[in-house]
Amino acid sequence: MHLTPVLEKFLAPSRWVHGLLNAVAAFVALGVAEAILARNQSNEVYPADGDSIGIPLMGMMLSSIVALVFLLIGMLLVRRGVVARWSGYLLMVLVALGYLAQLADWADPLHYEIGLAQAGLGVLVLGYLCLEIRRHRIKIRSTQHV
Repeated sequence: MHLTPVLEKFLAPSRWVHGLLNAVAAFVALGVAEAILARNQSNEVYPADGDSIGIPLMGMMLSSIVALVFLLIGMLLVRRGVVARWSGYLLMVLVALGYLAQLADWADPLHYEIGLAQAGLGVLVLGYLCLEIRRHRIKIRSTQHV
């Protein structure tokens, strides 16, 4: 088709750029969570003698760091051999599912924005994964024509 050469020019972004983009997006998602939790605390949604709002923030920060490490490992693996590539795909899917599961964890009227911000990270990872799979298919197709 006529668009194939144009579409083949847009491959997956560099792993460095995507890793940096995901790290920045994780900080933005943590900022959203902090703003929502602080707003709820100032509106007296939580009991005054209850746990600190820092506990869920630290948990999200820790899970974001672990997810980013797994994502970077997955990004290193997807451009290797067959077993490593599929391991990288699996790692990225697990990272994305972990982020998307936050929709259920924060699914109430006072916290849904936190779930949406976390799920956005999952969509970002899935988008990169789709581009990587497409890049690999184009590479295979172009080597078969040689």
